[in-house]
Amino acid sequence: MKNKTFQGWYQAVYAALLYLLISSPVQYGIMSLLIPRMALANGWEGSVVSISNSLMQGSIAIFASVFNVLAKRFPLKRIMIGSSMLGIASCVGIILMQNSPYVVAALCIPLGASSSMVSLIPTTILVNNWFNRNKSLPMSIVISSGGFGGIIFPLVFQKVLGIAGNAGCVSVVIVTCIISILIVAFLVTEKPSEIGEIPDGIEWSEKHPADPQTAAASENMPDIRTLADLMKKPAFYIITVINIGSRFVMSSVCGYLVLFAAERNIAQAAIYISAFNLSSIAGRLSVSLKDKLNIKSKSFAFTSIISMLLGSISVCVISSTLGLAAGTLLCGFGFGLMTSLCPIISADYFGDRSFSLAYGTIYTATGVAAFLIPMITVFVYSFAGSYICAYVLNLIVCGISFILCALLKKETAR
Repeated sequence: MKNKTFQGWYQAVYAALLYLLISSPVQYGIMSLLIPRMALANGWEGSVVSISNSLMQGSIAIFASVFNVLAKRFPLKRIMIGSSMLGIASCVGIILMQNSPYVVAALCIPLGASSSMVSLIPTTILVNNWFNRNKSLPMSIVISSGGFGGIIFPLVFQKVLGIAGNAGCVSVVIVTCIISILIVAFLVTEKPSEIGEIPDGIEWSEKHPADPQTAAASENMPDIRTLADLMKKPAFYIITVINIGSRFVMSSVCGYLVLFAAERNIAQAAIYISAFNLSSIAGRLSVSLKDKLNIKSKSFAFTSIISMLLGSISVCVISSTLGLAAGTLLCGFGFGLMTSLCPIISADYFGDRSFSLAYGTIYTATGVAAFLIPMITVFVYSFAGSYICAYVLNLIVCGISFILCALLKKETAR
């Protein structure tokens, strides 16, 4: 009798679709295109766009931790469906109140909450529930879908905006929310035990039996139940700072690349941003090799940091299009690698049972820190007078991350 296909791979595909359908249109469509366009068309103050972005990013970060509180009381699927409905309501509000700038900005809070509690956090939890020692490939697939969304949805929204205007653009997000509700309601299964399966699948587990010593170490990991328990772990602070470092690099490159290129009289800077996203996708997918080649998370973290470090050095040292191109590609690869690695390294160091708390808290801390990143760069620019300061700061941040990564103790093998 032929063994049935392990359902975990289907769940990984559903998780990737949810990540693509909610996070990408909200961040790359509503935030990057629609609200700036509304501001230009209606003569809003530039601060409206900044406030909207800050509120959305802050909401995404904070609700990553709120999700953990809700998950203790409600099933995962119920939270995801309710959050999708919240996203729909927010979009309807934006359409109805599109002439009220600060109301639109305020509506970015529930929209960010919806993005966080439908795609960013639950999808990684879903993969972690279905995969134990074989999670690097499905996790990289899910995280990479957001990178593809960063390429696809700006083109879709640009086309829709020209045809149907603001309402059409927002309607795209409403449709993706409705599709997400259907996927969660009829296709998603939260845990393999609900349908008589086990993590990684019976067939894979039989072919790759766990080493008894490894299994015992994993089973005996301390059960981190509260934030206080988590904050007693040095690895929590190290992984959080390293993750913030990669976000710093991303913010510096994407936020100041156009201005830096103008300083050096380099044309078509937008191409470099696209190159950054493509390289980021390659970095996200590269994490899929972790389990196949039995490479430790710490080694991948070093690779990510070194890639961003070399990218920043090339921009600072080589004052030409070659230096900017090489630096952009290397920084994009390193950032993408760390983006996919973060949920995996969280599970490796804090255990599957504490994954939701650990990853959600790290994500929240990273998001809150994102508020400060542009302020730091602008402050340094006021003294340096050149946007190369963004890449110099990257060098410092990557150097600190490299030292901290060296201090990480050995993770629980899987």
